[in-house]
Amino acid sequence: MKKTVRTVLPGARDILPEIGINMSLVRRTTCLRFTIALLFLVLPEVVFAKPSVLILDCALQDDTMLPDVPDELARTASVAPVLRATLREFGYTVPDYVGSDENLALTETGYFLAHPKIAAELGRSHNADWVGICTQFKFSFLVSILRVHLVDVAKNQVVTHAETWMRGSMTDFRMTRRSTRSLGEQVDDLLQQITVADKPADGANR
Repeated sequence: MKKTVRTVLPGARDILPEIGINMSLVRRTTCLRFTIALLFLVLPEVVFAKPSVLILDCALQDDTMLPDVPDELARTASVAPVLRATLREFGYTVPDYVGSDENLALTETGYFLAHPKIAAELGRSHNADWVGICTQFKFSFLVSILRVHLVDVAKNQVVTHAETWMRGSMTDFRMTRRSTRSLGEQVDDLLQQITVADKPADGANR
């Protein structure tokens, strides 16, 4: 009978040491690569953490022949809560805000825009990085503009603004909600652009 000779092939653990490769080093290198890959997944969320945004109550600036009717005032009042909820969905910290008639009047008359330092003080009192000054400009019965000016609390300055058209009846809250969410998307885009643009400057100063 012929004897069967089985050839046992050397495994990787047998070969690598012979060619000068340290298995312990291989394991450490693999672990290091995995850690680096994990950091690349986590760090963007840390480095580009979204800021805190205080949204003031929306004020109505009505230039129509029948200004400030109750239905229009109610529609304007519904804007800020939807805008706050939208920004929270996008990952922003949006402090709770209890408005006042005085602050609403300061928004309506443009005082906060003319004196952004006062708006920034409101932001600081709520631990916010930004303050959103929201207004609805109504210049016809079926068309108005929603606008949010963004105040940088650290700089005490109005840096940019977002706006969107709002069409339809003043009782069409579905259209109002859709327009407000569009406004929130623009605010998100603007703040992300500002954050990315400021990063190199921050790094240069360190």
